[in-house]
Amino acid sequence: MLRLSLTLSLVIGATLLPDSAQAAAGARQDSSQPGRLGHTEALVFEDFESVEKWEGFELSREQAKSGNTAARWAHMDTVTGVSCSDIPHDWRGYAHFTFWVYSEKDVGSRFMCIIRSENPATEGSDYWSVPVRLNFTGWHRFGLALREGGGARSPLGWDQVQSIMFTATGWDNTPHPEAVVYIDELKLTNEFGESGPIISDEEFFGMLREDMPELATTRQAAAAGDYARAKAEYLIYMRARKGPVWRFDWREWDKSRQEDYNTAAADRVLTHVFTWYGREADLGPDIEWTSNGFDRSEPAYTPEWTYNLNRFGYWRTLAQVYWATGDEKYASEFIAQMLDWIADQPPPVLGNPNTGPCWRTIEQGIRMAGSWMDAYHNFLGSPLMTPAAHTTFVKSFVEHAQQLTRMAVEHPEHGGNWVTMECNGLAHVGVMFPEFTEAKHWRDVAYGRLLMELDRQVYPDGAQKELTSGYHQVALRNFRAALDPALRNDVEVPEGYQAKLERMYRYNLCAMMPTGHLPPLNDGNITRVTGYLREAYEKFGGDEYLWGATLGAEGKAVPFTSYAFPWAGQYVMRGGWQRDDAYLMFEAGPYGIGHQHEDKLGIFLYAHGRVLLTEPGNYAYDRSKWRRYVLSTDAHNTIMVDGMPQHRRGLRETYEATEPLAGNWVTTPAFDWATGAYTDGYGPDRDRAVSHERTVIFVRPDYFVVLDRLLGTGKHTYSNIFHLDAEEAVVDPASLVARTQEQEKANLALVPADRDGLTVRVVKGQEDPVQGWIPRENHRAVPTPIYEKTGPCPRTFTTLLVPYPAGAALLAEAEVLDVGKPRHEAVAVSMKVGESEDVLLYSYDKPATLKANEVSADARLALVRKLGDGQWSAALMDGTRLSIRGLSAETGEPTTLSLYREATGLLRVSHHGETKVSLRLAGDLPSGVVVCVLGKQGSRAVPARVAHGALSFEAEPGGEYAIGPRELALAGGQ
Repeated sequence: MLRLSLTLSLVIGATLLPDSAQAAAGARQDSSQPGRLGHTEALVFEDFESVEKWEGFELSREQAKSGNTAARWAHMDTVTGVSCSDIPHDWRGYAHFTFWVYSEKDVGSRFMCIIRSENPATEGSDYWSVPVRLNFTGWHRFGLALREGGGARSPLGWDQVQSIMFTATGWDNTPHPEAVVYIDELKLTNEFGESGPIISDEEFFGMLREDMPELATTRQAAAAGDYARAKAEYLIYMRARKGPVWRFDWREWDKSRQEDYNTAAADRVLTHVFTWYGREADLGPDIEWTSNGFDRSEPAYTPEWTYNLNRFGYWRTLAQVYWATGDEKYASEFIAQMLDWIADQPPPVLGNPNTGPCWRTIEQGIRMAGSWMDAYHNFLGSPLMTPAAHTTFVKSFVEHAQQLTRMAVEHPEHGGNWVTMECNGLAHVGVMFPEFTEAKHWRDVAYGRLLMELDRQVYPDGAQKELTSGYHQVALRNFRAALDPALRNDVEVPEGYQAKLERMYRYNLCAMMPTGHLPPLNDGNITRVTGYLREAYEKFGGDEYLWGATLGAEGKAVPFTSYAFPWAGQYVMRGGWQRDDAYLMFEAGPYGIGHQHEDKLGIFLYAHGRVLLTEPGNYAYDRSKWRRYVLSTDAHNTIMVDGMPQHRRGLRETYEATEPLAGNWVTTPAFDWATGAYTDGYGPDRDRAVSHERTVIFVRPDYFVVLDRLLGTGKHTYSNIFHLDAEEAVVDPASLVARTQEQEKANLALVPADRDGLTVRVVKGQEDPVQGWIPRENHRAVPTPIYEKTGPCPRTFTTLLVPYPAGAALLAEAEVLDVGKPRHEAVAVSMKVGESEDVLLYSYDKPATLKANEVSADARLALVRKLGDGQWSAALMDGTRLSIRGLSAETGEPTTLSLYREATGLLRVSHHGETKVSLRLAGDLPSGVVVCVLGKQGSRAVPARVAHGALSFEAEPGGEYAIGPRELALAGGQ
């Protein structure tokens, strides 16, 4: 018996595909008649009896799969690639391309077979590929199915194959100097069959478990060779079984009748007219499942149109109307489409399924966990679901499970949200079809791989490694959805699965805006997460999840405002959790493992109830200039150098963090501070002449200071880009302040403090090059101030981001002060925002002695705010001394402090350091003062020393103290 679960693997070895199996596979077509693919005879177009056409290969008689010789390839570290264009160029009429590889040693590296079909209408290479992982010895067979619609970018087609290349570099490959391989028998063939399902009746019924007596009559009929009766008995069994149960009971289909139900959407499916991405296409009476509503030559062409066709969401549309009306024409259409797809699209026996659009593993997972599983239960009771049609449908479920299993087992390098969708689908088949002997293996593979992926693709801080607001939810949804059929049917899942899953929900809570949304990070749009927090509350309990789900209406508030994700490198600065409070997301982490944008050090800002500084988010996966724009630095709020964008794509070492970022985040009641750097080069050649460092300081709760420092060599132009979420923006020519002009909504002002050599221009709706757009929002043009400086490194920008509410006047100005050091080493800024007058001292690299405007400090950062009525606040970061307005504070070792002088004269001191320090206060202190520690249970005096007009005491980590007359200090100033 041919067991395709063993033979249908990406790597098919000679021992796994014996001659009998080859014959069985070939027997599925009538070899005496031309098949629909056009050829009955295989074409071996290269058996390497000579290697003259393949410079770099050696002719060898040591190993040969056919004939007497093969091509030997050694020293891949020096001979990194071999190619040939003297090959057949029209591969139509064949189902597969195959070749054999003999590996002398398991070295763990890989090489690629690249089949080129260059399309002059696209940028970059157009090709199909076959990866060969050298984790074996002996002969193994490799190949791929020749399906339309696949490949990288847009190959011209299988009738326009231009060359074949074997390469050990590129595609994240590293040549192994000890690898020695022999390549033989490049072949075009139809031997694996033309139509599906490829599982025979004998094999299918042989897979049913013998320990289930309910299946005895089915197995007996199959054993007798009466497959018609076996199919009938199997359908009777499936309609009678009580479990496992699905989300709904198919037996209740006739209880869902609704008079005057709108059938328009389902009627449209009957006509085979489909619309995705704004493009309608009539696919005619016989659907071609690789169809696309776009022509490949169009810039707006996206393969996602075809992928959506093969996700079958419209089967749910047919089912809804079928249940509402009972009209069998909708069941008839579903069954016809199902049978047609299975016949037209046999599973890919060789190669990675992702080379074609119909069997991509992401679509397989989506179908198995969703549209197909729903359709199976929606139409199981239809009289049109014949035993033969039913068996065909279930055969395809089995073939999907086999394909998804080999993907999970044989491709451990495969990762990201795709794996979650694949294993979610596999888990569903394994739970819902337990009658098959392989079902437990499917479940074990699915849940085991998902458990591994919860660590592999989710950081300890809860962020999914694609760092994409939308795809975080895709992964979370699939991790969670895979549990549903198991929990519903008491199927055991691995210990620790749910606990590991919870941190992804926690990420949503800690990262969300006051509105319950995440910013549009990377290939993500503004994403509402309150529903996920409700799920977390229902699954794990915890009043904080309920509080987040209800936006504070119920539950218990989280004990923080600002929050850092040190693995993701994302820093959230919040003024609070109310709808009008300020929120800023600063991205200073890795590139991400997928769906990445060139956006390091980008910022997103929300305040006073709306987004003020926006990000591009996602756009259709097409070849248009809009897609290129959203991926590039041009569309983000960061800096470009000489008009060149960042370029991390292809630098695998930048994709994910191997350890958390440290030393670049501080949060206090007075300020938040975060810093990051981009050092990976600009432009296509990754010119590293310039690096960019950005520091964001939140002056709570009002505004943000953005300090940009450009280091390196040579003379350059530096462009600091800000995408304003508004209709218009104006620039004051004297101050260079750029601000939005919304009449009934909040506004944002960009206030430059360092204006030496600074220019600014506002771009909106520019198309060549693209700038000043939010393409995801129906190509909405937005004003985009671009501040520029030109000159040799180092260069700095100092910019205030000042949000202000609807109807308010802008009251903001800033000026850089002389701090006695070059501006790229340290900066002092005088700032007036609203009623406050503030001074910021900042040293870029390490603590330093800084002085400006009667403020002096030995620190990395010092911030002093004059608040009126005798009130002021001050803060010190990584410092030992701060002097302000007649008062000085000193510590024995560097730490972080904040001070607040109330109108009553009471002084509050908060210690934010991690170790106990000795704090000495001198100067403007009233007589008779005491030091009281403030706690939840009230205030109490602590020991203090008074000598020579100075007050000293020991400050505990996290301690908050009141200093003043005894009665006032004990009351905590209340």
